[in-house]
Amino acid sequence: MKYQEIIPGERLRPYVRCYYFFESESDVELDDTVFPGGHMEIVFNLGEGIWRSASQDGWQTAPSVELWGKITQPMGIKSVGINRMLGVKFYAHSAAFFLVRS
Repeated sequence: MKYQEIIPGERLRPYVRCYYFFESESDVELDDTVFPGGHMEIVFNLGEGIWRSASQDGWQTAPSVELWGKITQPMGIKSVGINRMLGVKFYAHSAAFFLVRS
């Protein structure tokens, strides 16, 4: 499993905390937990593996592009296969500059 953060260029630094790349490859299902960080994220699933997140109704398979709001409690995740994720982590106050149309 690999995780790498990339600092944005100077012009985007006030709005984007970081870009990140996550990669995992496993024939068995991996369990992990995502903890609240106070950020909004856009996550692009570039792999062919299966990525699931816990919900009140069980486990939901993630779409290829996902918008994560600010989570308020730890959330379980499961993955199997080849997973490659590219994410954009916004500061809490700045996602609206990119996502809300005025």
